[in-house]
Amino acid sequence: MMKSPAFVLAILGAMFLNISPGIAVPKQACLNVRDARAIVTAKHLIEPFQVMKSVGALSRAEPVSIRLCNWEETFVYEVVLLHPQGRLLRVFVDGITGKTVSPKPE
Repeated sequence: MMKSPAFVLAILGAMFLNISPGIAVPKQACLNVRDARAIVTAKHLIEPFQVMKSVGALSRAEPVSIRLCNWEETFVYEVVLLHPQGRLLRVFVDGITGKTVSPKPE
């Protein structure tokens, strides 16, 4: 099965960027890839690739993208998946426990 370019770029971006240890994390925001990598290392979060792989397998959908968000000191991955029927799904996963969580109310 051939992976889409977006999928490959998301994985490469999550795995191979340099880390900046002194990161100021906003209270409610999603982080750029560089800052997310630093937070994953500093806070001992589950690796993004592992999250994408497990969520994709459980939902039987193709992971398209992932980003790390800070919900008032709780780090949550937002994973976008492409369902076989063509729908985009958004799943939220706690960065420490790996359990799915409800979307943050706006």
